[in-house]
Amino acid sequence: MRASALFATAILLASIQAIGTASAGLVEPADHEPRWQALENKPSCEVWNTYPRSSESANWDGPCVEGRAEGEGVLTWRYRENGDWHQNVYEGAMENGRKHGQGTYVWEDESRYEGEWADGKADGYGSYTSPAGNEFTGSWSNGCFHQGDRWATVDTTPAQCGF
Repeated sequence: MRASALFATAILLASIQAIGTASAGLVEPADHEPRWQALENKPSCEVWNTYPRSSESANWDGPCVEGRAEGEGVLTWRYRENGDWHQNVYEGAMENGRKHGQGTYVWEDESRYEGEWADGKADGYGSYTSPAGNEFTGSWSNGCFHQGDRWATVDTTPAQCGF
């Protein structure tokens, strides 16, 4: 896959910011405010889009309950950037249209977070691997990881984590 310098949606291209730090999340401003987004393959079902882009779409192969993605499945985000199509994939549990429970998110640049999610953010025990292969494994809270002088973010900004 071709790496991208811009944030990929919802969450999310990963970029190393310094030795021992990493951020998977907002690198460039989103096109719009956070919002519910109808699924391309299930228009009556929605997922939460933290960082929407005007050119993106989402598909969910799992169930929908009361109009929101729910349960186990695969969520694929596709977006257009500089004339090329890109995608990020989440495989795992959803609750009320947000990542919740166990799941794995893989960004186009091959960075990944695998672990627990709550209300759409990395929360609980998990492991993030940056494009350079740096690993951040341990306890996450609201998308933030901090262990000694090492920190990382997933689907949030360093400022929101207090870094």
